[in-house]
Amino acid sequence: MPPMRFILLGLLALLPACNDSDTPAPGTMGSFGPDAPQTLRADFEAVVTRIQQSKDPAVARQALEAYLLEEKDFLVLFGPELGARAWPGYRDVVAGKLREEAGAVLVREIVQNGRTEVRVEGVGPAYPAATTRGDQALLDALKARRPLFTVRLQKPGETLGLRLNGFIFHEGKWRVLLKAYEHFGQPAAAVVEAEDEAPEAPASEAPASVAPASEAPASEAPASVAPASEAPATTP
Repeated sequence: MPPMRFILLGLLALLPACNDSDTPAPGTMGSFGPDAPQTLRADFEAVVTRIQQSKDPAVARQALEAYLLEEKDFLVLFGPELGARAWPGYRDVVAGKLREEAGAVLVREIVQNGRTEVRVEGVGPAYPAATTRGDQALLDALKARRPLFTVRLQKPGETLGLRLNGFIFHEGKWRVLLKAYEHFGQPAAAVVEAEDEAPEAPASEAPASVAPASEAPASEAPASVAPASEAPATTP
């Protein structure tokens, strides 16, 4: 009869491996390839680390700018007609406001406010609680069905935080649409959404471009800063 330790080792070998890091968070996929949300989370965690170390808005701005799309990408993602119509607003308003304001917002929220945890969520009909009307508008406008994700920067224990929406894997790298949907029809200026723990305000109240996640009322914030403004999408 074989020694007991060999029997135990044999039984353990038959058990499935269990690793918490292999368990995808709600709203994510299980793959870990370059197009997996876990890869996006790791990429953005590296961005957070660079901002923590530098405390420099220019570093934060450059990190976000690397995710911006080009005109040719818009034509592929949304088709020639819609892509051509939306591109100027994305180029001039979304990317323009990002370059002007988002660097300082990220430094403040990461370095000063401690929003250093990165969470990646899938959006769409399968994730109604995480999906805003803007997210659904992006999904509906895509020429071909693509997974779309939101990146949230949070404090420990926070459920919302600073929200950057519209991350999509395109041509071998992660890119970001942000609020490109606001330029499918009439233009509007908005880049990064803030979300507090309070319910979101109606869409008609959205005034601005870069939104921090602060506990102060919107009326006390600088003109370039706005509270969360989108209600969850009602698409089942």
